[in-house]
Amino acid sequence: MTQEVVFICRRRLWRAGSKIMRCDQLAEIGRCNLGERYRFSVRALPQMATDDARRDFAESLAGSIVVLLKGTAAMLGQEGMRMLRAASRGLAIDYVDGHAGECFSPHADLHIAASHAGEAILRRVLARKGSVDGRAGVAYLTHHHDPRLEGMVPRRQDTLRAAYLGHPRNVHIPREISHRIQRIALGRGAGMPAAFDRLCDFNLHYTIRPPGPAGAPDGDVAKPFTKGFVAAALGANVLVTRDTDDAELYLGREYPFLVDDSAPATIAAALDRAEDLYDTSAWREASERMRYLREMSSPRHVAREFDVILSRLQVRGGAARKGRPGP
Repeated sequence: MTQEVVFICRRRLWRAGSKIMRCDQLAEIGRCNLGERYRFSVRALPQMATDDARRDFAESLAGSIVVLLKGTAAMLGQEGMRMLRAASRGLAIDYVDGHAGECFSPHADLHIAASHAGEAILRRVLARKGSVDGRAGVAYLTHHHDPRLEGMVPRRQDTLRAAYLGHPRNVHIPREISHRIQRIALGRGAGMPAAFDRLCDFNLHYTIRPPGPAGAPDGDVAKPFTKGFVAAALGANVLVTRDTDDAELYLGREYPFLVDDSAPATIAAALDRAEDLYDTSAWREASERMRYLREMSSPRHVAREFDVILSRLQVRGGAARKGRPGP
């Protein structure tokens, strides 16, 4: 008998990248690797104006393991989460890059982080806010690289070629170096494979975000190292500031393309260093580190992590949860 696993997201996030990767793609990774024991599906949170509607929604998920994407628990409210906890086999919140304090609910069995920085935040928030039964936990689930990158290989370049893939608001490219960085528009849907194919012509991914606070003023937000994982999947190195969430943890303190700050002169010097080191033993050593990142963010590795999480949620569910959600 297979166990039902249902991802739930807010309706307005149905086409968002976080939903596509942490619901749709994660469900497909589950089907491919864990399908003998689990059935995976993705649903949008319906509009629910009454307790009867919330109760019907909870009952529709009776016996399921439920994973709520960031912000969904807040929309359900305390009573909706209580009902869902009572009906489900296990209940988790996947915070991705959401505000931990705002997305938190004491009714969740497990709080899932997409970064190690986020995991530390969730442990602090859980200790501060607590859970209804005192048994809730925190888990880390690596933010996988896009499965569409599997099998893609970089095209050999004789010189350093740097590129940025993403939205213009999420990158800091000083005017002094703008001619050295190729910007690639972030495709949507069918346009993403074409964007990924263009990236195969570049051996350094530029990922420096705009200067300023990276997260919330209270420190309750962290971002997964997604762009680093994309670079790794395509066999490229990555230029990133040292204070980027998880960058130093994954790359190591001595990785040669960690940038100390986002000052134009500092970034320009880092690009010069990358050009000097290209195709040397130092470059190849850095590339070896990126191969480690590729394995850690691969669908098969993430499937193993997810399998552990699902096992934890089943242990936390069971007979004590059976029955109607209550009046």
